[in-house]
Amino acid sequence: MNIETAKKEVRVSCKLNLNDVQLSISQLTSKPIDLSTVTPQNVQQVSALVMPGLRLKVGSKYVNLTFLGYSIEDDAIWCFLQAKNVKFYPRVTVCNNLLYNQFETQTHFIHCIVNGGRKSSKLVNPETCANFVF
Repeated sequence: MNIETAKKEVRVSCKLNLNDVQLSISQLTSKPIDLSTVTPQNVQQVSALVMPGLRLKVGSKYVNLTFLGYSIEDDAIWCFLQAKNVKFYPRVTVCNNLLYNQFETQTHFIHCIVNGGRKSSKLVNPETCANFVF
């Protein structure tokens, strides 16, 4: 997660295991899915999985993230999201429960960068939120 306060912009990139995402979407839709080709339908399916599982709060307000798309890198899927016109407050909360329903030992590493300053946290299922103060 990268926040640029001067631009009032938040950019999020989320890396997940490709097979895990495909399995999760298949379980939710009861249909097999191959995400190796980026199509509008695949983007919609990935967005439907990622958007409810990833939330960001800056200060006391949740940020409305927009799903931009995804790309494949080896055995991983990179998902890209953004938010514009975000007023910055020094407290940032990132909530992520992606794949928690499918994998009881799911772990996420959260890296929050504000104007180049980086802080990191680790979430292990059932932990869902990490707080950062800049």
